[in-house]
Amino acid sequence: MDITSSKVADFAIILAKKLMNVKIRVTILNNKDESRLASYGNNNLSLNNGRISDYFENFPSNMEAVIDLLIHEFGHHYSGDHLSREYNDALTMLGAKMTMLALKEPKIF
Repeated sequence: MDITSSKVADFAIILAKKLMNVKIRVTILNNKDESRLASYGNNNLSLNNGRISDYFENFPSNMEAVIDLLIHEFGHHYSGDHLSREYNDALTMLGAKMTMLALKEPKIF
C-alpha cells in the first residue's frame, strides 16, 4: 500500500468508527480485471486501486468522490440490497451523520 492509498484507508477507518461505531479493516486490491470498484462486508472494506486509482492519486483534493464511494459501501453495513428501504435509509442516515461530523470535527476532512 502506497502513502496515498494509506491516507484513503486511514480516512475510511476513521469514518467507519465515527459514523457506524465499528472498527473496519481496509484491503487495497490492484485488479484491473475485477468489475467492482469496492466492496464492503463483515467490517471489511476492499478498495480496488486497479479500477479507482484516480481516487487515491488525488486524495484529498477529490474527497467528494471518496466520500461518495464510502457512503455507498458503508450502506452495505445495514443492507446488501441496493433496492431495499434499509439500504436507502442507511445512505441518508450516513449522509446526515457525515454532515454533522464535518461540522463538529472539520479537521477529519
